Amino acid sequence: MAFAIDDSRAPRASASTKSKPLEYRLIFAVAFLVFFGAALIETLLPHNLVARLTGHGQCKSVIQKAKDSANTCAAYAFMG
Repeated sequence: MAFAIDDSRAPRASASTKSKPLEYRLIFAVAFLVFFGAALIETLLPHNLVARLTGHGQCKSVIQKAKDSANTCAAYAFMG
């Protein structure tokens, strides 16, 4: 005894659902480039140099700062 499965009513992933990871990566990439430039400029500013030499500044790399900022920014793009 065989049963036929009618999957015509089964929910399918729409094109917008499939493109979400791609959209996230694109937004992340653009935001990363922007924040990477901002982190480089921030690192080169004199007030930041004094903070790092006295031990009051953060010890994050420029790339890590850019990744953290881009991740936060890209997440906000998909809220709502």
